[in-house]
Amino acid sequence: MQARLRKAVHRAKHRNRGWARFVARIDRAGLSLDRALSGTVADCTCELKLRELAARLLRDVAGDTSAFVPLLTEFIAAGDAKNPELCSVIRSMNYGRGRLSRSEFEILHSTLRSGTSEQRYWVVNEIAFFTDRHDRRKVRHALIEVLEDRAAPAEVRGWAAERLHLHTSQETVRACIRAAEDPSPEVRLWAVYTLGCAASGCSVSHPLYRDVVTPVLERALADDGVVPGWWAVRREAQVWLRELHGSAEEEARLQAEIQEILSDPSASLEDQHWASFNDTS
Repeated sequence: MQARLRKAVHRAKHRNRGWARFVARIDRAGLSLDRALSGTVADCTCELKLRELAARLLRDVAGDTSAFVPLLTEFIAAGDAKNPELCSVIRSMNYGRGRLSRSEFEILHSTLRSGTSEQRYWVVNEIAFFTDRHDRRKVRHALIEVLEDRAAPAEVRGWAAERLHLHTSQETVRACIRAAEDPSPEVRLWAVYTLGCAASGCSVSHPLYRDVVTPVLERALADDGVVPGWWAVRREAQVWLRELHGSAEEEARLQAEIQEILSDPSASLEDQHWASFNDTS
């Protein structure tokens, strides 16, 4: 293992000048590589990119499934000020042969349940990209748990609904159908988005869910709930139904309405945003 680790450590020298200096110090001192890498991961004074690289080598080469735990623990305990670093670590965990170990997932799952609002939002955002066959079931369940937690902030629940478009399944569709009736417009908007993805096949799925999703989207056409900075729930349903029907006439009507909104100075900011986003002219 030491020979493999040494080879990987030296191969990584070109990625970062600081890493090259780090390797030179190890070589001069004749240190044990796994101990040196573990020390680097734990060293809060060291550059984060070096700590992440050390953790990846420990995980991918030395087989240490808890290599990222010190980083996760440190940045979660530090609160919202360290959320950018926390996001960087989670992305680094997903690099290459990245999988969520049990200890890593338990830390992130606990944060989804009891972290700050911002921590929960960003963990939802990043954990969703673990779509490997080994991780997708537990990640999907965690996102659905957040979505259905009425005590969680609406922004976090809504983004869990949005991120579920990366985890399309019957379970996802059922959860988003329930969420389409939620009291929060933000949750309803993103539930409609993920249902549209699932039914249209624009996600990793095929259009297997069209029959169950279409009536939900049709009901959502009457939903005037608006999410500030985005648009009304009915606007989201309107676009997906156009896609599902595949009608040239319906597309023409939609684009005509979009142009009317774009030329109307009194249109709401949300309608203008929606129109700009869907304008194909």
